[in-house]
Amino acid sequence: MSFLEHQQEIQIRKSDLDDYEELNNLLADDQESLEKMNILFSFPKILTLFERSYLSVTVLNQHNEILGCAIFDDCPHSVTGMVDFEHENLWEQWIHEGWNLQWTPSSFNSLWLVFFYLSPKKITQLDQQLQIAQLIFEKVYNTLDQVNGIMFFRRGAAEQVDYLDHILDALFHPLEKKEDFKIDYIQGVSQNCQIYYSASEECVDLLEIRMAREEDHDDLAAIFNKQSDVHTLDFGEYFIADMIATQNQTRRQARNYKSDGKAIVGQVRDKAVGMMSVSSEIDYRLLGQCFELDAYDNLYKPEYMEAIRNRLEQLRLEEQINQQIIRFKKIQQLRQEAMKCHIIGQRLYLQQYCFDKDQEIKLQIDSYLTNEEQAKTLNKEVVTNLINGWLNEYKVFCPSQLFLEFPNEFNDLECITIKPLQILLEALEYFGLPKNYMSGEGHWKDWAKRKEEEQKALQLKRPRRQQKKTNKKSKKEDKEEDIFKPPSYFDLSPFLQAFTKFTSVSAETRSTFRKQVEERIKVVIMEFCSENGEMDPSRHIDLVDFSEILRAKGFDINTAMGEQLPYILECFGQLEVDDRIVQKIQVEKEVKKKDVNLKKVGDEGPKTVDVLQKMASYHEFIQALDKLKKYDQMMCKLGLVKSVTLQQEVQDIDQEEVKFIDQLRAKKNVVRYPTEYDEYVKQIINIDQLPDVPVPAMNAVVINLFCIDEQFESRSLDFIQKAFELFPDREYIILTQPYTVQETTLLQHFIQVPSKRNSTFEHVLYIYHRNSLDANQIYLRKYNPSQLEVLQYLMDNLLDREQIEKDVQNTRENTTYVVYCKESIIGFYCMTNKINLQYLMSHFCIQDHILVKEHPKPLHAKLLQAVLNPLFMKQTRFILREICRLMNITCIHFQINDRTLLPEIYSEFYAVRARSFPHFLKRKWDFNLEDDQKERIGQLVDNLDPLDQEPAPFSLALLSKKQLSQTRINNNSRIVVVGASDTGLSLIESLLTIKDVNFKNIKLLAPGGLITMHIKDEYELLRAQSTNYTLDELRSLMIDARVTVVDAKMVKLDKKGNRILIDKNAYIPFDYLIITVGLIDTELQSRDLISYGLSSSPYYKNTSKINGVYSIDDPYLYHQFKLNKIKGSNIDKMTRKKKPLNITIYGNTLSTICFISGLINRGVAPERIYYVMPPKTYKTQTKFTSNRDRLDYENKVINDPDQFENDEVKRKVFKQMKEMGVHMYEGFTLSNLYEGQEGFGASSQNVLEKVVFSKRADDYEDIQMQIDQKEQEKIELINNQENNMSRDQNDDDEGETQVELIEKEIQYLKSRLFDELHVDCRFFISSGLIDIDKEIFHIIHENGLVYNGRLIVKSNFQTTQDNIFACGKICEFSQRYKQQSVGRSLRLDKYNGRELGQKLSKCILEVLGLSYLTSQNYSVEELPQLYMPIGQGGIVPFKNYYYHIKKNDFAKPKQLHLQNEKKSLISDVKDHFLQFDVDPNGLIESVCYFGQEAVQTPSLIQFVDLSVRYLNKLELRMKNITDVSEFLSQNWAIALYHEWFSEFRHIIKSDVIKNELTDQVLEKAQEYARDGKYMDDNFYEEIKKLITRDIVENIQDGTIEFLRENFNHLPMYYIPSKKDKDK
Repeated sequence: MSFLEHQQEIQIRKSDLDDYEELNNLLADDQESLEKMNILFSFPKILTLFERSYLSVTVLNQHNEILGCAIFDDCPHSVTGMVDFEHENLWEQWIHEGWNLQWTPSSFNSLWLVFFYLSPKKITQLDQQLQIAQLIFEKVYNTLDQVNGIMFFRRGAAEQVDYLDHILDALFHPLEKKEDFKIDYIQGVSQNCQIYYSASEECVDLLEIRMAREEDHDDLAAIFNKQSDVHTLDFGEYFIADMIATQNQTRRQARNYKSDGKAIVGQVRDKAVGMMSVSSEIDYRLLGQCFELDAYDNLYKPEYMEAIRNRLEQLRLEEQINQQIIRFKKIQQLRQEAMKCHIIGQRLYLQQYCFDKDQEIKLQIDSYLTNEEQAKTLNKEVVTNLINGWLNEYKVFCPSQLFLEFPNEFNDLECITIKPLQILLEALEYFGLPKNYMSGEGHWKDWAKRKEEEQKALQLKRPRRQQKKTNKKSKKEDKEEDIFKPPSYFDLSPFLQAFTKFTSVSAETRSTFRKQVEERIKVVIMEFCSENGEMDPSRHIDLVDFSEILRAKGFDINTAMGEQLPYILECFGQLEVDDRIVQKIQVEKEVKKKDVNLKKVGDEGPKTVDVLQKMASYHEFIQALDKLKKYDQMMCKLGLVKSVTLQQEVQDIDQEEVKFIDQLRAKKNVVRYPTEYDEYVKQIINIDQLPDVPVPAMNAVVINLFCIDEQFESRSLDFIQKAFELFPDREYIILTQPYTVQETTLLQHFIQVPSKRNSTFEHVLYIYHRNSLDANQIYLRKYNPSQLEVLQYLMDNLLDREQIEKDVQNTRENTTYVVYCKESIIGFYCMTNKINLQYLMSHFCIQDHILVKEHPKPLHAKLLQAVLNPLFMKQTRFILREICRLMNITCIHFQINDRTLLPEIYSEFYAVRARSFPHFLKRKWDFNLEDDQKERIGQLVDNLDPLDQEPAPFSLALLSKKQLSQTRINNNSRIVVVGASDTGLSLIESLLTIKDVNFKNIKLLAPGGLITMHIKDEYELLRAQSTNYTLDELRSLMIDARVTVVDAKMVKLDKKGNRILIDKNAYIPFDYLIITVGLIDTELQSRDLISYGLSSSPYYKNTSKINGVYSIDDPYLYHQFKLNKIKGSNIDKMTRKKKPLNITIYGNTLSTICFISGLINRGVAPERIYYVMPPKTYKTQTKFTSNRDRLDYENKVINDPDQFENDEVKRKVFKQMKEMGVHMYEGFTLSNLYEGQEGFGASSQNVLEKVVFSKRADDYEDIQMQIDQKEQEKIELINNQENNMSRDQNDDDEGETQVELIEKEIQYLKSRLFDELHVDCRFFISSGLIDIDKEIFHIIHENGLVYNGRLIVKSNFQTTQDNIFACGKICEFSQRYKQQSVGRSLRLDKYNGRELGQKLSKCILEVLGLSYLTSQNYSVEELPQLYMPIGQGGIVPFKNYYYHIKKNDFAKPKQLHLQNEKKSLISDVKDHFLQFDVDPNGLIESVCYFGQEAVQTPSLIQFVDLSVRYLNKLELRMKNITDVSEFLSQNWAIALYHEWFSEFRHIIKSDVIKNELTDQVLEKAQEYARDGKYMDDNFYEEIKKLITRDIVENIQDGTIEFLRENFNHLPMYYIPSKKDKDK
């Protein structure tokens, strides 16, 4: 059999690092070829080439033996140097200078063969080697369809290699050098060197694209049927021929076809190997409604889309301006009403009203003042009626309903609720009316003094008569004494004086004064300036004298205005003055000239009097005057104030408003660039209704059918070029396909258009632009500062434009590459070499992606910014490869900071898992770096210390040059994950970490969002958390940024329609539904209530709920109890100083304790918290007779868990809670919830007011016995009464009375059965029995999914519906697997949620047809193996950490069940409590930690299932160690907590097992097991005797190597050098 017949047995695949060792062995056995290849390929290092080159392929035979390999790169490796002193590896320039080229090679269409080797011992014949080379090249062309040629650079000094020379002669041809060849600036390029070129035609058949013919049917039918679920039988035997025939114009007319479809065929030799049917029939409107096509002009011609945009923009602009005008007018109307209703407006209106009635009011007051008899009739009632009569036509204004339309406008809106009388009195108080005037204050002021002066004046006018002295006073004297006593009736004089002042200054007078101030403002300012002429804000002037000062400066101020100035500003300008009482010398105005120089003996000097000053600053004065002006003008505009000056000002303001509206209307007239479709689009009058698209404006064609032979699939893009030729006026080709169909090679060149949020389109849309055909002309060059303006258009509308521009301009630290296509700039990428590689290595698992040793620091760079025209988005990988080439790097890093929106380019990178530093207690290591260690770390970059032992403040993505050759397949399947449990998050994490697949449509239903959206640190937790994920891990995963997180809850399932209904009354379609919800508190559901956090959901609008009643599993719990400064929030109500409210927590779960801790950490006083614990539904059990007995008990524990799994920790926490003041009650069951009213009037609402609990009385049994006895007595009495009905009624009614008494006794005894607890509280948190959510339960039953206490699933987590999977605590494996799980639970609530998610992801991959991506395949007949431990923990009161982690459910021998006690290692000191439970074999079954110091939860997990012997003889040292937590935090133990320590143990174990002595050790272990013994000290002593020295040395060497490789996490260990080891 010839070699060609064996070609199918030759395997060619991408090289793997595992190939390196075998290839090295091949080369070592072929020294003759090795020496020649060292010169030919510049002493190649295979491993380095594998890591740094673009593409490496390995050749294997049918036995999977390696025959050789080929390595390709984008530049020749033996050539170094720069052509332009800017770009590395820019070979395109010097190759054109030195060689005559008939075509244009580039890094886009060409690869360089940099290493090639085929073992001559395994492939002896040169023809066979040539055929393998052809297969290799063919594989390269099929993998990289843009490559159409391979080049090879041969150094002048290279010797001949037979097999390679034969290949060069057969497949390559040498390029002809130019006659004037002279290239001396590139090292390696000389006169003797040679370049060979192999075109793709040498290895791959040419594909000719032509119009289809009917006779192509026979060739195409088989290809179509093989690749499609639709067979020719469904459409007719010759439907392909009919489709081809329709492209004939005559046939179309004959059959009345309207389609303009074209069919093209790909032909190899004489055989059709592929066909594409293209037409222009597209529903543009439907696609525009369902997909985000705006960036692609909605597939219209740019001119038409420009016209539509212009028209829509014009409509939007007109609508916007119209709304602005309406709003402006509304605001003006609101302002009028607001100012009219304001107290200033009311006072101004009142003053004008009083001014108009001034004479009438004063005449009426005078009539009382001049008529004493009439004045005596005045009292409070009469005066009140009198004033009300004056004001009967005055109106108090109130805001209208218009303000309800604009609730956020005019926050200082006032509504006057007092009567006109009160408004007047308050206004007059500014002008001297005494306060409480209507209550009699300020009446008849200085009455006695005035009367005394009047009496003296009368006595001076008439002579005094001599009267006889008598002992008794005459009646006249009594009357004179009464004169000095004030009258008892009302005094209207103060009112008249204040009223006169109030009306003395009219609006016109005020306006005249104000205009003078405005016109001569500089003069006014100077009065408030300091001595040096500068404005002094602290300078205050007395406004009482201010008018005199202004008069002296030439101001014409009315007398009344001058006197009343401060009072007017106080009343109408709300001026707040500083009132001061000062003493001034009284100046007598009228003194006779003859008395000027007279001075009586005993006369004192000038008298001083108290004077009131009203002090104000310039700012206060002007502000009050301005406010007065605004209100004067507005009240004048409303006709409530009269003034000629104000009327003119109002007219000016009205003209300005009209002018403003005209300016707004003028903005509608925007000059736009005209297009040929402007007239057509004028018919658009509504944004939501677009007209039919004119045919000339259509700009796309659609692929209706495409099939191609798999062998030629890489040439699919050739069809596209032909399709564009057939439709020269169209620029887009589109294609749609179902979500579940995998992307073909053709679609890898298309852009997937995201669908709109409410899209119901059941297909994915792909588009391809004509310009993308020019991708082979893309090239990159370094940015020049002069290009900044050219790049501006690319930065438009970018969110972080300023930062982008800043990075681009920073040419000192950054390097920016501009992307060109046909000399046009289409994008730019900003890079920096400033990278802290040591920091990244210590904080991220870079080792998962690259061999770091093969990528030294100079080969790393960081991507800062990436901007690219979306039409060329599919060329991103080529652009990144070009950056690697031109920068001479192999790795590109991309950092994502917190809250960063992920750019489109992120999908090309691979997320790097974050690392955590090994710790037990979260504290810094106790060590100092040596000098050589510091030197190894190097200088810090960006102040980031590689050994800072803190989580990185960013997430990292990485892309190596080698990974750029890997094709990432887009999987469009709509995967809907219901529930953000550990299982759901782990599933998504596992799918996202798959390097070869990009899942585009994962939706996570997480009502309330993810925990990382609500809290920043652990102290904010309100619920217990599992130990599967830390907060730092969840943040670094960026789940919310990488998938669509939907804040909603699934409430209905339509399995036939493949969609679910969410509580937002919307449907979400799915291809695969994965239910990963957990078990929840069902206390409220059992009472037909929902948690109040769900009340805002439309779905629960009519569901019973109580304001303030929450479940601990309320998805919106963190939102409801968020710590903020919002008044009236739940936390505010419990923490406010005045009447803080109480909260009751009910339940026995750890989450209740964490919730109490969260409240206290939010500032809630412990005495506000009531903690009520219901009785347990089962008795605590520690010994079991069988595994079945144990599982039944654990099922009860799952439904009714305890707060703590450690009694000592429980005792400590409860003690602390009581000491802090938390009210704690045990054994009470919830009886009732009572509502009450909160608030007043329309804002009142029903809220929780009181909670009642009940508890069995201590003597419950005795009381129940008494009740039974009384019931029996009652029955006997009733029976006796019936038998004695014939007794005389006059006889005693004693029998009936006894029944009533007994009934009362029974009721009394029943009331004593239970003790009741009444708690007055505003909030109630329930955490009762845990079970499946009632709504999930109904969904399961309504859709025929099997439920038997849990949702039943197969071993691959599939339900009875093929596309519905379920996993997590609500699930149980089918009973068909009962025999496989002897002693183990079929319920998944006993296993680790994160491990379940990982297993589930592998099953999902298998269903998606991607099982090749995982090495673990499931059989439906076998259960998955689950090992990871399970645990939970949280922050408990007094900021203590609590964690309990144990082995997952596992079967135990009966002997272990019957053991009385566990073997426990307990350390209990003040700050730390630590307990290890150890099985008889010395393996740690569980670990419990409690303390105030944070602990690394992954480190606790490491302990589980670890031999206690790893803990440095802890059992023997327990008595001497004070604090085991401190002991385990010492440097010796740090390696135990390293994330790769488990892997290290596995490697060591695998190596040891290979030793022959291992069988003896296993036999000894089996012997001990048969005898019922355990691995005790005696066992280990016997085992040690079997261990040889070489095994010990291998373990030691492995340990040292482990420490050396992980130095950045284990620097505290001494690592002996190789010299020390030899010694």
